[in-house]
Amino acid sequence: MGCNNNDLSALLFHYSSECDPAVLLIIDAYVGSPPILREFSNIKSIGNFIMSVNIKQKQTVRAVSDHSSEKDWSIIGPGIHVKALAIDETRHTIEYLLKEDANWKPGLHRHLCETSLLVLEGSIINRGTGHEYLPGDFFYQEKGHTHDEEMGKDGIVAYVSMRGTSDTLVEFLDEAGEVYGSVKISDFAHLLPA
Repeated sequence: MGCNNNDLSALLFHYSSECDPAVLLIIDAYVGSPPILREFSNIKSIGNFIMSVNIKQKQTVRAVSDHSSEKDWSIIGPGIHVKALAIDETRHTIEYLLKEDANWKPGLHRHLCETSLLVLEGSIINRGTGHEYLPGDFFYQEKGHTHDEEMGKDGIVAYVSMRGTSDTLVEFLDEAGEVYGSVKISDFAHLLPA
């Protein structure tokens, strides 16, 4: 079945109740012109193209709305002090400030998300490699990375960004490698306004 401008208008009208106006403009720019229309042989392929443009969902990011420096540190787990900066529960992402006491050891744990950390004050030591990260040092941990670490003699303040695929971001492991605790996106949810 061929596609003409009437079919395209009907198709755009069908999806318009779910689309963000900016997405409709993008669709118009890519699909609305005759040269692009000739690349599609039927409505089904145009429908698939429109769906692949990702009919935009409502904004799901919640971010701190005032000075995070004036906020109190929140405890989300044993020894874990944070100031949540931004959270997106739909995309399983969180950005926060982390503060830990001198020589604190979280124990063996596995990241179920990608993690980026920038040391702002103090230091952190990866006990597996022996490497110490100092103020200004950045490191990335891939999803599935298991390790143990220790905060330096002055503790640590760091910026952390975690990007996962589920609510659970980190699992804490006992000596047998069994999970006994976790950090989840939902642990942060109450720290930012809805």
